[in-house]
Amino acid sequence: MRRILIIITLSLSLSVNVFASEPESLQLWKTQSDFFWKMDFSNEEQFKINLSNYYRRIYTGDMLDRVLQWVNNGRLGSEYYSGRFSELRDTTINKIEAVRKGLFRVEAIQKSCYNLNYNQLDLDTLVIVYKVSNYTQIQVDEWLASLPPESDNAEICLNIVQEINLNMGAKREKILSEKWNIINSSLELKPKRALKKSR
Repeated sequence: MRRILIIITLSLSLSVNVFASEPESLQLWKTQSDFFWKMDFSNEEQFKINLSNYYRRIYTGDMLDRVLQWVNNGRLGSEYYSGRFSELRDTTINKIEAVRKGLFRVEAIQKSCYNLNYNQLDLDTLVIVYKVSNYTQIQVDEWLASLPPESDNAEICLNIVQEINLNMGAKREKILSEKWNIINSSLELKPKRALKKSR
């Protein structure tokens, strides 16, 4: 009996050790934003090479191909890169859980504000897409209609609860796929205006 208990204890210990350590690719995935904002933006060609090499340490397979294509399609001086990495900078990771060997579940919250003159939010489907709990789409539309023409300070601030599944395969070396899911969100409309109560 004692021998069986020892074997079980050793097996549990090994399982914990399998999940305890994070692969290098996962550690790099968590610090994408930090890496980006420290980069040299003076040479676009070299910038793309450096960012691509960084992602080669994180992704593999078709996922890597898609990410490298995204890098190559961008242009410095636009919102193409900065928009994405601003959202990552605004995202706080609350928990990383090893669901099984090679599969990690990440719980995160993104808190971002979008100026309506510069950011391309799909305002017509905002409530549905982001699963907003504190406003209806009718209320958002009403707020938009109440804004004066060429309003420079109008912002929508989103607090988004997200779940990200990272599949690394059995070898747990690099990320094969990732899936982002919005659980729910709340928003703040700036400037605030009196809105009709939701029915």
